[in-house]
Amino acid sequence: MLDDYGKQINEVMVSIYDSVQRVEQGMLNNTKLNLSISEMNILEIIGKSREEGCSVSHIARGLKLTLPTITVAVKKLEEKGYVEKVRSAQDARRLSIVLTHRGKKADAVHRYFHEQAVHACLRGIEPQGRTAVLAAMRNLNDFLQKTYSEKVQK
Repeated sequence: MLDDYGKQINEVMVSIYDSVQRVEQGMLNNTKLNLSISEMNILEIIGKSREEGCSVSHIARGLKLTLPTITVAVKKLEEKGYVEKVRSAQDARRLSIVLTHRGKKADAVHRYFHEQAVHACLRGIEPQGRTAVLAAMRNLNDFLQKTYSEKVQK
């Protein structure tokens, strides 16, 4: 049973989850990017790979989704003009997924939202308090990752 402090934390976490979903989808709707949150997450992983791009399997691992799911999503993103497939100069069998100019712009909008959210989260928190915030977020992430892994293994 949660004490009052635990109940407050739970309420805030539930509210944050709901708000992030609504705000991100609203942001995507208002920018006329014609992207879903799932597609935006794919662009984010590709964007982290910079100019080298990344493989479909790298994206699948990063999002913990299947290769066929990512293959279909990448094809849709390619049709929308956000990504392109590039053959490796060293190994013609290797295909990298890279962001187009349009994909880079969409990724920048998404990154900006996340940066603003982090700044808002840390506003007014002293450096020693930031360590506690990061530790709490890591604990929550570890719990979620462990719970997810256990569910997938069953």
